[in-house]
Amino acid sequence: MATTKAIIRKNRINDKGLTPVYIRYTHNQDSILFAVGEMVRPDNWDQVGFVKKSMRGYTNFNALIEKKKRLIDDIRISLRLNDVEPTVVAVREVHDRKFKQIPRIPSPSTYFLDHWDRFVDYQINITKISSGTVRQYKAAKIVCCTLKKKIG
Repeated sequence: MATTKAIIRKNRINDKGLTPVYIRYTHNQDSILFAVGEMVRPDNWDQVGFVKKSMRGYTNFNALIEKKKRLIDDIRISLRLNDVEPTVVAVREVHDRKFKQIPRIPSPSTYFLDHWDRFVDYQINITKISSGTVRQYKAAKIVCCTLKKKIG
């Protein structure tokens, strides 16, 4: 049996007195937390899993919590429809595939001058080359750039 419940972590209170709100998904006594992306004061939290009506903007805040809860439930139901057991690992994988931004890694340039400035910085800071050598490296780059323009 799987359940979803909105919770706060009182042991994670920041210096402003706020704590993050999570959706806890539990399946066969295993659980996992999904961040809602909002923070709340613990005294504004009720035990049912929503913010109290006394908090300003509580309807929007509770709607956001309910939306995230429904999202996790939709993933669980989708897995069940595809005859996959909705374990915490399976739900996490589907959630991450859907919502995690995979950082795009730029393809490295094969042209050596694109890396020249980083090379010179490394030589200056790590290898501690002399100022005369730094001037020679900079002059070599200028010559190479001039040649590249002439060649094409």
